[in-house]
Amino acid sequence: MQAARNAILEREVNAALVPATPRHVLAVATANGSAATNATVADATAVARADGMQLAVQNVRPLPPNDPQGLSQVFFVIALLAPSLVFANLLVTRFGKVMHPFGQLLAIAAYAVLVAAVATALADPAIGALTGAPWGLFGIGTLLAFAATATAAAAARWAGGLGYLLVFLLFIPVGVASSGTTLGPHMIAPWYADLGKALPAGSALPAIQNTVYFDGNAITTPLLILSAWALAGAVALALVAVFHPPTPGSRRQHPGRPAAGSGPAADART
Repeated sequence: MQAARNAILEREVNAALVPATPRHVLAVATANGSAATNATVADATAVARADGMQLAVQNVRPLPPNDPQGLSQVFFVIALLAPSLVFANLLVTRFGKVMHPFGQLLAIAAYAVLVAAVATALADPAIGALTGAPWGLFGIGTLLAFAATATAAAAARWAGGLGYLLVFLLFIPVGVASSGTTLGPHMIAPWYADLGKALPAGSALPAIQNTVYFDGNAITTPLLILSAWALAGAVALALVAVFHPPTPGSRRQHPGRPAAGSGPAADART
């Protein structure tokens, strides 16, 4: 039984059947996702009844009482993604549009630290939903916020409103749904689950889940994916300083054409 427990907590398996007398034991972890766990228990129970076996279920890592469905991690990610995408749009089109791209990157970094600190403080000590690993939660939140903001800002600088809209749709509606965290990655289409794993939400959710509930096991790959998004967004935004794409909403000044309010007519009016 201890071997099965360790395999689940180390994220090697999601459930394990341990033969025993007088009944077999199915080891599960609802922290892995209540929907996926319930489906596993239902299937194993049906098989056991068909074979005339008795089956006991042991939950080796339950969810906290104030989050019985394990939705806090989803809310945590959305609470970081949504304002980050809004901040990216405002930075590029409003209060930061005259800033140098490197200045925008510094603003994004400061914002990411601030919003992750607020989200962690609300999720851990204030609400008590995601407890036990505040620094890990803060680090993942900072990386997620930076990756989302930098990518959205770069998309807006290079492709305008259309680029920003595509990033928004990809990161929130598609990214959260394809992450499979609420239903389990094995309960959605394989290609859709693979897409989710490659997006920020689909990498941040398992990283948070494994950090809070499974002692930080199996978080290397999700963190590498998040880091890749952050690096790609930062590089794309920094390249604006080299190629100078127009800020969304601005107008290019055509060579040889006088600016509005200049020229002989303007001089005559003055």
